[in-house]
Amino acid sequence: MANLTNVCSDVFDFKKLTLKDGCFRVEYLEKVLAELCCLQNMAYPIDSFSRVNVIIPAGSTAELFDNQVTFVETSPAYYEIGNPYPTRGVIACAQYPCIDETGSTLVDSRKNLTAIITDKDGNESMLPFYMVLMSLANPQSTGGETIISKMSISNPNTFDVTLNALLLNGSKTGVLASTNTGKC
Repeated sequence: MANLTNVCSDVFDFKKLTLKDGCFRVEYLEKVLAELCCLQNMAYPIDSFSRVNVIIPAGSTAELFDNQVTFVETSPAYYEIGNPYPTRGVIACAQYPCIDETGSTLVDSRKNLTAIITDKDGNESMLPFYMVLMSLANPQSTGGETIISKMSISNPNTFDVTLNALLLNGSKTGVLASTNTGKC
């Protein structure tokens, strides 16, 4: 897992969120104030994956994935997943420049991106994020109702932002190619 610290500076005189040993921690001056340990035994089944490394120019949008979910009017009606191995999970990390377009130090308040999430009916939702975006849908569901149809990332800034993402894919039938032999 990536260390969730500022890539331009490692000096903090305020509370910060970190990720260490599978635990999210709120820290202040090396003291742990709160902790949520939910990742130390995490195992998310996948069939395949892909890495996306893209520079999103200022004022532009980049598509992360499109599962091609469409409504099929039959009896009964259902949502079809066009992609045979749809993206069911995404972990995206933004990397901002340290210097802005004028040569000044880029302050954190200017760093932001927006995830544009399209649902099965074509409705878009906007989710602002700063550094990390993570979504893990049910890896073995079979219908298009339970996964994100499409996701894009918008860069409203006046500077380019690098986005690194890991896309986690599963079968559209919900049956994984490999059998889970682990213990519960």
